Amino acid sequence: MIRPMLRFLPPFLRGAIALVLLVVNTLFWCLLLFACALVKLALPFKAVRLRIDPTLNAIATCWIACNSGWMRLTQAMDWDVEGVDQLPFEGWYLVNCNHQSWADIFVLQHLLNRRIPMLKFFLKQQLIYVPVIGLAWWALDFPFMKRHGKAQLRANPRRREEDREATRRACEKFALVPTSVMNFAEGTRFTPQKHRLQASPYEHLLKPKAGALALALNAMGERFHSLVDVTIVYPDGVPNFWQFLCGRAPRIVVRVRQLPIPAEFCTADYSADPAFRARFGQWLANLWQEKDAQIQSLLGGVAALLVVVCALLGPRDAMALESLGAGAMHAKFAALGPQLRSNQFQGPIYLDSAEGSRVTQGDVYAVVNYPFATVSAGLDDPSHWCDVLILHLNTKYCRGTAEGAGTRIEMRVGRKYDQPVGDASLLSFSWRAVALTPEYMDIELDSPSGPFGTRDYRILLEAVPLDAGRSFIHLGYAFGYGVLGHVAMQGYLSTVASEKVGFTVTKPAAAGQPPEYVGGTRGLTERNTMRYYLAIDAYLAALAVPPTEREEKRLQTWFAATEKYPRQLHEMERASYLEMKRKEIQRMQTAQ
Repeated sequence: MIRPMLRFLPPFLRGAIALVLLVVNTLFWCLLLFACALVKLALPFKAVRLRIDPTLNAIATCWIACNSGWMRLTQAMDWDVEGVDQLPFEGWYLVNCNHQSWADIFVLQHLLNRRIPMLKFFLKQQLIYVPVIGLAWWALDFPFMKRHGKAQLRANPRRREEDREATRRACEKFALVPTSVMNFAEGTRFTPQKHRLQASPYEHLLKPKAGALALALNAMGERFHSLVDVTIVYPDGVPNFWQFLCGRAPRIVVRVRQLPIPAEFCTADYSADPAFRARFGQWLANLWQEKDAQIQSLLGGVAALLVVVCALLGPRDAMALESLGAGAMHAKFAALGPQLRSNQFQGPIYLDSAEGSRVTQGDVYAVVNYPFATVSAGLDDPSHWCDVLILHLNTKYCRGTAEGAGTRIEMRVGRKYDQPVGDASLLSFSWRAVALTPEYMDIELDSPSGPFGTRDYRILLEAVPLDAGRSFIHLGYAFGYGVLGHVAMQGYLSTVASEKVGFTVTKPAAAGQPPEYVGGTRGLTERNTMRYYLAIDAYLAALAVPPTEREEKRLQTWFAATEKYPRQLHEMERASYLEMKRKEIQRMQTAQ
């Protein structure tokens, strides 16, 4: 047990001190790092790199050592660690670990610093834009990877080469100086929701992804001394980043082992050899089964049961956006009678939003002038949903794909202007028709991860009939965000989006002054929720015209509907929107 000097302070204050020390430490060492990186940038020669790269790694190693210093100063932790003392420093390593929290990175750096060469992580392309630290990762040659969905890869197989080339280029740089290449095989942090959506066969792990691991082995496997397999367990519950800073992870269990790398893995072509791909996948699956059993053993029978019970019955990481059901929908319609009759939306629409701990949710309830059979038949097929989603300003591409017994909808989201699909960020939703009856429809879309540190996206649409010509619908939209997502979002909301607002009135109009509306994350969520609702309404309206006219009808109807609320939704002129969307739809149709 580490006895920190500041253990007498309350956790919140210790967390604040730890955060300040982390920021100061990062800024100090990054100034030195950037100065050396400028030399490497100006003189991109192998001889220069051989001298500069060890210096850059030494600076980063000092940063990690200072992080360990403030951890000892502020955090009371019981470290149960086995296996690190047997690691020789010399050579190259491939490091693999399970992933549960941003705290994992600090745990790995704290334990492995100066025991093996510096860890280099495979990162999402968007993380290069994280202030200060993104540039530091670039200076240290961390590989940035673009994420292409399965539909995109099927449409353009050449995109498979982009990440391969990024891996090869990074590994060529790694070959100059001893390096530990770090890979989280799960590709994202474990949460109960992601575990459920994946239908993972492992109790404590998500399904591993073999691609990055296989590419790294193929690119420089002959240099790797061994595979360092790390397992991290938090017996008292997985901490988020702030809880870790506050020292609310009283016990951390880490097991490290070295495993030989089969010689075949260093030469075989994972992408071109199906037989090898199957063997490699089985090897990784066996490794994951052993890791899952080890976690179960480390947690112990009673502790593991508590973890499962807490995951099932305890509070969720995000607010629960759940369907109401047919009976509750009719009750909701009755309860919202006054709001549906009199509101700011010029129609029977009610919008609500809520913000929790790093999660926001928006809900639109509306009466639409379409028979329930029209609503259900129009939206109960996943192939129709891309016609809805592409109407949003930020959607650059959309494609529905069958995957086993389920369906996925892969979207690319980007800027409010025409841009290459490869430059937009991936949102991959699972699509489920939860209920389809003559009296009730429930469609749900879930994506465990999104761009810029966002996560747990959820879109929900349910509907019930009111009479022969009307239906009552509920559209819910929610997403969460981690530490990096919070930083990126606050940067966006305080600069580009500082004047943008939502629909909830925070201060009524008075004395000739217009009303004030909610801003920040709630305002952003309300704008997107309304845009998605208007897209659904535009799609349903276009069903009344001949099929050849529907595409243009949807575009014109959606834009006209958004212009009813210029304070919240006006972003571009009609001609620019129509030109952009026509190009994007043509691109989608060409790729199919």
